[in-house]
Amino acid sequence: DVETDNRAVFITGCDTGLGNRFARYLDDKGFTIFAGCLNKNSAGAKSLITECSSRLQVVEVNTTKEDSIATAFQFVKNHLPIKGLWGVINNAGMDMLGDVELTPVALYEKGFELNMYGYIRVVKTFLPLIRQVKGRVINVSSVRGRIVEPNQSNYSTAKHAIETLSDSLRLEMIKFGVKVSIIEPGNFGNATAIGSKAVIKRNNQEVDEMWESARDEVKQSYSKEFLQSWINPPVGGWPPKADSTAVAKKVAHALCSAYPKHRYLIQGKGSIVPFVDEFVALSLVHNMLPTWIVNAYMSWWKKKLVRSSAL
Repeated sequence: DVETDNRAVFITGCDTGLGNRFARYLDDKGFTIFAGCLNKNSAGAKSLITECSSRLQVVEVNTTKEDSIATAFQFVKNHLPIKGLWGVINNAGMDMLGDVELTPVALYEKGFELNMYGYIRVVKTFLPLIRQVKGRVINVSSVRGRIVEPNQSNYSTAKHAIETLSDSLRLEMIKFGVKVSIIEPGNFGNATAIGSKAVIKRNNQEVDEMWESARDEVKQSYSKEFLQSWINPPVGGWPPKADSTAVAKKVAHALCSAYPKHRYLIQGKGSIVPFVDEFVALSLVHNMLPTWIVNAYMSWWKKKLVRSSAL
């Protein structure tokens, strides 16, 4: 429904994972892409430059830093095509592990700085350009923005916040003709950097920080092995889903349709039942089920995925 020629899109988190895929997919669709990367010299950033069209430009941006976002904004503003900035895709984020009792407030703050406040900073900075052309804001949330699981309160709390932020923004932007959509990917873990050596190293460092900062009364109820059991296996293990084209297609629909959906819940590949993402399925019905049923299932499901759940 929307002509893509001479329309620009700014995407955050393009070094790896979903953001990198979005940039490639939308470049193929004819958009002018400003691919926001944490490091413009990263392998992912360089691959975008060499493998995509000349319309794509890499923009270095750290969404936890106001001055970095301001610099990226000025670059985008100075290099816009005729039809302006049509879309902003907030995608930059990181998975954060940990039980509520074990996670220091400092780690919550670290997660929120990127997974929640980063989105807010980008939206507030780029909205004037989006408003000029009655464009689109697309916030990448997660199925975990609908439903929670053990050991994921940091990440899920931020994603639930993104859902509310987006709903609020959508209502506020109606008067300007700006449309706001939420992308809720299911099981696409292997399409991201979640199993990379760098992320696993960070996870281990955060587990060490949790254990070292825990009070003696808390340590009596847990074990270091339990904390370590949260950490994902290396890439190639569970979950068996590396192709994120399904997510990129929904992003394109949110950008191009005259009537984009408010939410796009996207099924990944299941871990127990082939071709069924049980987490997505449960997220659709959990509000209609008694809480004890959801709790029982989630506890059992988590034990199937965590390598060692023994305390």
